[in-house]
Amino acid sequence: MKKIEEMTEEELDSYLANKAKERERYYREEATEEEKEKKAQRDAYLARETSYRRSGIFYEEQTKDHLHNLSYEERLAKAEELNGCKFKEAKPCKDRFAPRDDFSGVSYPSQCDGRVVSVPRSPGLWSIRLHGLVLGPIIGICLLGVSMTD
Repeated sequence: MKKIEEMTEEELDSYLANKAKERERYYREEATEEEKEKKAQRDAYLARETSYRRSGIFYEEQTKDHLHNLSYEERLAKAEELNGCKFKEAKPCKDRFAPRDDFSGVSYPSQCDGRVVSVPRSPGLWSIRLHGLVLGPIIGICLLGVSMTD
C-alpha cells in the first residue's frame, strides 16, 4: 500500500471514501453503545452548526456600536435569536448602588445611613500596633525562657 503522500488525487479520494465506509460499518455493527451515543451527539452538533451557518445570521453585517444603540429588551431578543434559547426574566433591582464618593474619612467607606459598605483588610498602622501589642509579650516571654535555659 502506498503512503498518503505518494497517492494521486483519485487514489486519495477512493482511499478516503473506503475509510469512511469502514467507519460507518463499524458504527453500525461493532460499536459499543457509548461510541454510538458519542457519534449521535457529534452528528447532532454538526447538524446544528451547519443550519446555523446556512441561516445567514452568523454573517450579518453589524456596525461597531450596534449593541449600544439597542435597548435592553432588544439586546435580549437578539441574544435569544442567536443562541436559540429563552433567557429568564430578571427582576429589576430595587435599591440603587451606593455612590463611590461617599466616604466617611475615618477608616472605611460607608453609606449615608451609617452602614459599612466594605472593611479594608489591613488598616495600616493600626494593624501593626495591634500585632505588636498581641505578639510582643508572647515573643518576650519566649525569649526569656530561651535565655534562662542556657
